[in-house]
Amino acid sequence: MFARSKLAVVALFGAGLLAACGSGTTRKPGNPSNEWFKTEVLSPSAPVLVEFGAEWCGPCRSLEPSLDKLAAAYEGKLKVVKVDVDDHPDVSDHFGITGIPHLMIFKDGKIVAEEAGAMPYDDLEAWIKDQLN
Repeated sequence: MFARSKLAVVALFGAGLLAACGSGTTRKPGNPSNEWFKTEVLSPSAPVLVEFGAEWCGPCRSLEPSLDKLAAAYEGKLKVVKVDVDDHPDVSDHFGITGIPHLMIFKDGKIVAEEAGAMPYDDLEAWIKDQLN
């Protein structure tokens, strides 16, 4: 099974926040200063799907199998990474993430799409296909 990138730098949410589907988007200008994020998300030539989540988040855990399946199906066309909001509040704060799971697709270092909340595999794949075309 293809394992998606999962680094320690991947946590971004305050422990006091709920795992409810939220969509607050008060973003800061520019890019976050986190070097891992710059290298893994903003620099690659292929699009990157970023899941902002946390280990304690049930809806985030329910997305895991779908994200693993998509990472394998789109290998070479789409990179899938996870940012744990508890470990990296600087990155989640930068993007104004207020609820998890929160998905963002980056192309050429820019956000091209985002969705808040868990979704069934078929809906997730359709959303990704729309962004890749």
